[in-house]
Amino acid sequence: MDAKNVIPLTSDNDSWHKAVSLLTGYNAPTRDTLFTDLEGNDKIKQMKVEITKLKYVDYADPSDFDWRAENAGFNIQNTDFVIPFYMRGGANGHGVTMYKARITLLGSKNGDSPPVGGEVKGGEFKSQYKDHLGLTGDKAEWTTAPLTQYAYGTGRALKQLIENENGTHGWSWNGKNVANDAAVTLKSFDTAAAAFDRVGQFFSDRQKVVEEWQRRVGTEQDDAWRGQAAGVFWNLIHTIDRQYTGYVKDMGFSGTQSKQGREIREAKAALYKAASDLSLKWDYWQLRMGNPLRWLHDLLFEITAHVWENNIRQITYEVKSIGRGNFRTTYHPTSILDETATRLGQSDNFGRLTDMSTWKAIGERAVSNWQASVIENLVEPANAALDELHNKWSSSNIDLGSIRTRGDDDLTSSYTEDKNAKAADAAAGAGPRAHDRNAPVSRGGAVEVAD
Repeated sequence: MDAKNVIPLTSDNDSWHKAVSLLTGYNAPTRDTLFTDLEGNDKIKQMKVEITKLKYVDYADPSDFDWRAENAGFNIQNTDFVIPFYMRGGANGHGVTMYKARITLLGSKNGDSPPVGGEVKGGEFKSQYKDHLGLTGDKAEWTTAPLTQYAYGTGRALKQLIENENGTHGWSWNGKNVANDAAVTLKSFDTAAAAFDRVGQFFSDRQKVVEEWQRRVGTEQDDAWRGQAAGVFWNLIHTIDRQYTGYVKDMGFSGTQSKQGREIREAKAALYKAASDLSLKWDYWQLRMGNPLRWLHDLLFEITAHVWENNIRQITYEVKSIGRGNFRTTYHPTSILDETATRLGQSDNFGRLTDMSTWKAIGERAVSNWQASVIENLVEPANAALDELHNKWSSSNIDLGSIRTRGDDDLTSSYTEDKNAKAADAAAGAGPRAHDRNAPVSRGGAVEVAD
């Protein structure tokens, strides 16, 4: 994905950062801060650029591709990148002057090979030259730590979550720690679900026991018990039965699992899927596109190809005799010589090759291209994952319900009410109330439970 216009470096809509922070607790630096410590001279992103005016013209035969391999491209003349070029100049503007752009890349390189993707931790580094290109003090010191924490630490955090039993608890990457109160462990979902299951199992088991007790004491209270300890006991058994029956219903307990346990496990599954999907997206991106220097290298290579075709190869020469067997060679540009930095076959002119503003624009385009790859390969999938996770975790899909207490009668008040009701019945001359045939039989003040 190529960004022809510079994408603003903001973190307001960075769903990748938000998703990783939510799913893992790993709070990487925000994307708008990653390149603040990776600027060379003239605030050029990811590179130092030195333009040298040569005292000679090194003519390249248009068919001499060996010249290009030896004088232009990556790892040339003990420099990361060299782009030679000509500018019009000399007598009457018909001559040419030769220049070289010597470029030092700032970031994670791969020895003598072009920059590639793949996980690296990076860190601090500094210029080997003192006071070079106006870079002194801390301006000649750089760090890739924030960049790598974002580009690679985020993906490692996702893998830590889905592959490690303790998730991101106590985990760190390249100096960025996951705070204890932000760490995420998938097994904690299982722990919470199992806790609800145990509670549901307890109430289910006890409800069966209490149900048997209720059968033994009867479904209707014996009139003789009213206002007595036996009546309080009867009320207690029926109150516990209503409560335990209600708890089992509210917890949706079935088999060995509670409703809450099942819902929590579904929430875990949704989280695991989101993290796994994003981890796969990151695997692909980090290996092929994760290193922003790869984008800068590719851009410089395309510009070099344009300079070769439309600048270096657009020089002619003329040999004149100046007497006594001496000759003078002069070099002249063709009518199509192009003095701008442009990608081969494209029209995105960055500016004149001698202007530092041109190289600053090139550096910004490389960063912008990297940003575009982040948006396409990480941010957009993260948006989709967050939307799906939100739907899965919404109240319409995950409902833990409420567990409420039923039949929470005050036994003291029930005892008092029974006594008062019994006294009122006696005063009115009412006969004893028929008791349930399964009710306990009172003999001599004792309560016997009929089998």
